This record gives sequence, C-alpha cells and structure tokens, in this order.
Amino acid sequence: MTVTKVTNWTGGTPVGTIDAWWEITPTNASGWTLTLTLCYLDSENSKGVVLPGLMFWRYEGTSWGNGIAPSSTYVDSHGNNCATVSGITALSRWTLSGNEVGPGNTPTAVSLSSFKANTPFDLGAWLRKILGR
Repeated sequence: MTVTKVTNWTGGTPVGTIDAWWEITPTNASGWTLTLTLCYLDSENSKGVVLPGLMFWRYEGTSWGNGIAPSSTYVDSHGNNCATVSGITALSRWTLSGNEVGPGNTPTAVSLSSFKANTPFDLGAWLRKILGR
C-alpha cells in the first residue's frame, strides 16, 4: 500500500476541509477491509475545523462522496489530531471535513413566494385549532 499526504489542494474540495488530503493506493485492488486513521497538525487546519465534528470523505473519481462518521477522534502523544474509522473497503483520496457539509448534508435553500391571510384573521383561534387546545 502507498500512502501520500498532500497539503496543497488543486481542483475541487469539500467545503470545510482540513488543509491536507491523503492519496492511498492499495497493492491489492479488492478483498480487504481496513481501519483507517488520518492525523493532521494544528497548522494544517486553517479553517478551524473542530476534531470531534470531523467526517471522513473519499474522492470517488469525479466528486467527494458522503461523509462517514469516525469511530474515534483523539490527539496523540505527538500533538497530532487524529480520527479513525473502521470497515473501509475502497481507497483513493481521503480527507477530513466538518460534518455539516458535503453531498447529502448541505441544506436546501427554501424561499417563500407568497403568503395570504383573509381578514379578519384570528391568530389565537387558528393556533388553538392547529394545536388542538
């Protein structure tokens, strides 16, 4: 297996990522399951992502997939911030990012196009009806 840590981004990245990603290339293409631990320095976190809120993100060829929650996060004896996840069966580029971003987790924008109330409108009666009181 070859693991290369890269600290400069080129191309698209998940929003809110740390300033590093890992290119992980297996020797055998399939037939394995592993536990993955990624560690980064405080200096590789210019966006201030909080360690307990991190998610693992894997590049799936054209985009970053959905985040995977880590099984543990910790600071090791050398001061590295680390996150671990088990059950990994596919490798490529990996990074860590806040869990509030990415495909499937991005809020959908909603706008109100119109609102109409007939007069006279009794807000109290309407609320009692809706709340069953």
